[in-house]
Amino acid sequence: ELVHSWPSGISIFVGDRRVLVKKPDDEHFEAPGPLNLTPWVVRKPLEVNQPMQVKVALSSTKSEIWAIGFVIGVPIQRDQEVVERVIQMQPPLKDRMKLDLERVHLWVMEHRPDRVSKKDTLRCVEPPVLKLTDCTSLLRIEQAARGSGCEHLQCFDVTSYIHTMRNIPPKHAWCCPICDKPAPLHQLRLDAFAQSVIDSTAANVTEVLVADNGKFEVSATEDAFQDSSDEEALKAEQAAQSAAEQNSAPPPPRPAGPQLTQAELQQAALNLGR
Repeated sequence: ELVHSWPSGISIFVGDRRVLVKKPDDEHFEAPGPLNLTPWVVRKPLEVNQPMQVKVALSSTKSEIWAIGFVIGVPIQRDQEVVERVIQMQPPLKDRMKLDLERVHLWVMEHRPDRVSKKDTLRCVEPPVLKLTDCTSLLRIEQAARGSGCEHLQCFDVTSYIHTMRNIPPKHAWCCPICDKPAPLHQLRLDAFAQSVIDSTAANVTEVLVADNGKFEVSATEDAFQDSSDEEALKAEQAAQSAAEQNSAPPPPRPAGPQLTQAELQQAALNLGR
């Protein structure tokens, strides 16, 4: 069990100034708890860029092992402030788009069924589908992101990711929710390709098929949710619809398209890339 205590003899210096001293024969040491260095490390505006040194000298027996720990306290930032810092750290959009297109090309080509050898028949070949819904919040992605070490096509919403990672156990924090690779703040990359897909599609689009050349096609949509709690508005809508049907012939019903299988999605993606 780790506990806090001071060695029998110790001196702490901030720069050239000694801020704590304890001699081996000192029986009336008045600093049993952690030492607050704040009064000695606060800098003036013109001294911010100057280096600061904190030195520790201690005396102890050979059988004793000591470790000096420093804790830096910073104000807790809101999620949006953290997102803005992540955005500021990103490379230019042109460079990110070029790298993302190369990654998309490699991923789609590696997951094509006609590229799987007979020796690797057990490998999972999935259609090149990019879902536009975040896997944690289940809402439409607003700012697409992924980890710098992620190779998959799917991305996540950076705001939802930061909010989730700040509220889960440390053992699972700051890992990609898709591939579980480490994805700390300094390794987050905004996905320029996925963001272009999100910005150019309607709000009800939930997923798209992606070709190896970066082209995409809508493969699934979601019907808008209608709140039926307002009975008066619903009755007015039904009355207007009945009047329209009496004044004009109803249009022929549009047949609903069948749900595509994974094989059909894969073939559609291959045709899209041609």
